[in-house]
Amino acid sequence: MILRISARKREKTGKCANNQLRMAGLVPVNMVMPDKNVSLSLSTPLTEIRKVLNAGAHLIELDIESDSVRQAFVKEVDWESLTGNILHINLIEASKDRAITANVPLVFRGTPVGISAGGVFTVLLDYLEVTGLPQDLPDSLVVEVARLNVDDAVFVSELVVGDKLQIRTKKEQRVCEVHIPARAALPTTEAAEGEELAEGEVPAEGEAVEGAPAPEAEKAEDGKGGKDKGGKDKGGKGKK
Repeated sequence: MILRISARKREKTGKCANNQLRMAGLVPVNMVMPDKNVSLSLSTPLTEIRKVLNAGAHLIELDIESDSVRQAFVKEVDWESLTGNILHINLIEASKDRAITANVPLVFRGTPVGISAGGVFTVLLDYLEVTGLPQDLPDSLVVEVARLNVDDAVFVSELVVGDKLQIRTKKEQRVCEVHIPARAALPTTEAAEGEELAEGEVPAEGEAVEGAPAPEAEKAEDGKGGKDKGGKDKGGKGKK
C-alpha cells in the first residue's frame, strides 16, 4: 500500500520563508518533474513526513491541495547535523515507465553463530542503492546473518534482488561482518616477550633481570684520571 500525504504549494522560498514553515510544524519539499523539466515548491506537515520515513517507504502519493494526486519517490532527506531535525525533502515525480535509482534499507535477520565464540557483529552498510521501476522497488531487503562465524562477512555480490532491479552499490563492498575485538585479539605479554620470572624467583647468576638498571661501567681506566686505593691520582702526582 502506497502512503498518501497532503501537501500545499509554496509561494515564498528562501531561508527565512523555510524557517517560518519549520516553526509552524511544516517541512519544505521540492519535487522535480523530469517529464516537464520543472519542479514544484511544496510544504507538508512534519508528522506526515515522519510516517513516510518510519515506514521506510520510497514511493508515496502527494495530495496537492486536494486538487491533484501525484506519485513521487523520496530522493533525499536533508537533516540538521546538531539537532537531527528534518530541514528539507527532495522528491522526484514517479512514472511507471521510467526507472529510478533509490536507496533500499537493509534488514538483518538472525543471530550470527560467531557471537557465541566471542565475536562481535558489525553492520557496515545500512542500505543498498538499486535501479528499477518505482512499482518494483521493495521497502527493504532482508540479509540473513545466522550462518556467520568469526571472520565471516557478507558482501554486496551475495545479495539477491531479483531480475527487475539492478544493484548500483559496488559488489566488493562488505555489508556486515563478525570479528574478534582488537583488544581480545592482542597476544598476551608473556607470549610476546617470553616467560617472566615467577614471584619471588631469583634469576641465575649472570642473568639480566628485566627492568633492572644496567651495571655501572668501571670507572678505573689507565690514563683517565681515576684514583687508586691509596687515594692518589693514577695519572698524576700524589699530595704534596
